[in-house]
Amino acid sequence: MTSVMWVGVVGTIIGALLASGTQLLTHRLASADRRAGERRLAAAEAREQRKIVYIRLLQAARQLRYEARSAPTSDAERVDALRTELSTANYEIEIISSPEMAERAEEVRRKTLDYLNAANSPTDEAEAVESARMAARQAVESARMAARQAVAEFVDAARVDLELVGSEIASRPGAKPGANASLPSGRLSG
Repeated sequence: MTSVMWVGVVGTIIGALLASGTQLLTHRLASADRRAGERRLAAAEAREQRKIVYIRLLQAARQLRYEARSAPTSDAERVDALRTELSTANYEIEIISSPEMAERAEEVRRKTLDYLNAANSPTDEAEAVESARMAARQAVESARMAARQAVAEFVDAARVDLELVGSEIASRPGAKPGANASLPSGRLSG
């Protein structure tokens, strides 16, 4: 064999090896990109699930606070259904969220139920003196404010958990980092 033939054979072999290596590398990169895309999609779906459960918890807490305001005339079945929804959302958060978010959700649930219980506590006005009524009103107001504060802290933590801090919240007019930006400044809902 002549040297020209050997150069041709070696060139063909090298070309085939380069083509195979390039094809293998391209396949691995495409697989890695596909897996990364699947992970991003799964993370986005998990984030969306958490957001939906957070909203359910906050809706139930708000509706229970409204029911507490009209405690004597509240529909017992509706209040019981709202309590169940609040607890169910809390349990779901324990399963799908971080321990910190589960603790905050439990605090929202507990303080909301404390407020509802304080508002529904029976008082015998015929026997109660004015100071006892005032103390009861203050206890109800204190429980209401604690429930609202727990919700505000949960919302702030949920924003961090859902990665809304800095991007979407900061772009809202008048929004302050760490504040309840969906509401007028200095005001908590219900």
